[in-house]
Amino acid sequence: MALYFQTDINRNDIFMNDKVYFSYPEAEDRMGGPDIIREIRNHSKKIPIRVRSSFINLGEKYGTNYTGLWSDVHQEEKLIIFREDLDKLKSYLDRNALVCFFITQWTDVLYEMERKAPKLMDTISEDAGRIFDMYPPKDIRSL
Repeated sequence: MALYFQTDINRNDIFMNDKVYFSYPEAEDRMGGPDIIREIRNHSKKIPIRVRSSFINLGEKYGTNYTGLWSDVHQEEKLIIFREDLDKLKSYLDRNALVCFFITQWTDVLYEMERKAPKLMDTISEDAGRIFDMYPPKDIRSL
């Protein structure tokens, strides 16, 4: 079918669209994050793509500036994780699934990643770009 970029998703979108899968930025620990990500995480039509260690700001707990973002130091290890999830997304698209790519959440995460891990971000952008070239995204604007 198609890949759609949607700027806003609410709870009703998730539960009322049985034939739509939702791709969202996920953390390796699969915890925390904005309310809408926690909502999608609990839905059967989810396609999580891991792009960080955690959504939880560990700095407050451990007295560091660590925010759960990936860094360039572990680039090869993290690319394996990312590509695994990207392959799952591609398999849904290959089977003609309708996938909603929640662009607002992605924009926020990728902006943070660009500052923290620019080399990793470049590779992730290239990998995702290949998927977008194969399945050009359609835009859906929220009302």
